[in-house]
Amino acid sequence: MLALLLTATRYEGLFLVFCAVLLLSGRRRYGAGGMVAAYGVVSTLKGWFFLTNSVLMKADISHQAARLVRSGFGTTEFWKAFASIAGLWGLKQIVTTPHILAVVLLVLLLLVLGFRQKRGFWRFDTVFGSVFLAATFLHMHFAPPGPLHRCEAYLVAVGVVAVAMLTYSLRPGCSRGGFRVAGVAAELAAVVMIWVGGMVTVRVPQASQNIYQQQYQMGLLFLRRFYQDQPVAANDIGAINWLADIRCFDVWGLGSMEVARLKARGNLSPEALAAMAESAGGANRHHLRGLVEADPDQGCAGPVVKGRELVRS
Repeated sequence: MLALLLTATRYEGLFLVFCAVLLLSGRRRYGAGGMVAAYGVVSTLKGWFFLTNSVLMKADISHQAARLVRSGFGTTEFWKAFASIAGLWGLKQIVTTPHILAVVLLVLLLLVLGFRQKRGFWRFDTVFGSVFLAATFLHMHFAPPGPLHRCEAYLVAVGVVAVAMLTYSLRPGCSRGGFRVAGVAAELAAVVMIWVGGMVTVRVPQASQNIYQQQYQMGLLFLRRFYQDQPVAANDIGAINWLADIRCFDVWGLGSMEVARLKARGNLSPEALAAMAESAGGANRHHLRGLVEADPDQGCAGPVVKGRELVRS
């Protein structure tokens, strides 16, 4: 039940559940995995992907998969895409995200110190730390850091708990030198997290004001008043769908499956996007083609939308 609630609260929690299920399967306990997998089965039967579009469409892994399909086997582009899919992208995201890297290195250090004491793996603190490392890699591989680091904030919290548990369990047999190394590493990790947290805290008021001035006004004062129950093409669908009752065409593919399928295959182009939006009644073809262009770095894997939300002409 906790696995189901965690995933329902924020879908990225599935990475923690998945890692825990793998470990529990070694003890022949499959209940948590079955409950979470039920969502994927129902989603597939309804014509959607097994995983949510919010994860798949925002992840670079979908772009790399499209790149892999387009490139010929054995080419340089093929092997670069293959390396990214195999794990290079996730490692890169960890290394370039300071607060995540700090916690990951600290947990790794504490696990090494624990194994040096010849402790078994199936201790709760060791399993907890291992689940954190695996879940962190999966999250950073499939769901890169978001604005203001809100998407991976739960990983920092889980990592801090793992550090506390591992540190406490090391007390009886760890050498003084090991504790000193762990202490210095913990202090450095704390400095990094305080620094990142301070920067985010400073940016939050302006970011909140921007949302109020843009998406909130668009949904509450414009779409609810003039486009209630009308087709609307948009590139940022969260707030406007919450505030107004519209028939939304999502040009990023989170809420429109036809866009998601083309994007996953690497076949999404400005022309295809404009045609789908016009067919859905969400925008005039000329209007969309003037505002949407392909991203050359992603090989048309996803659109770059200029300006605010696109509404029907």
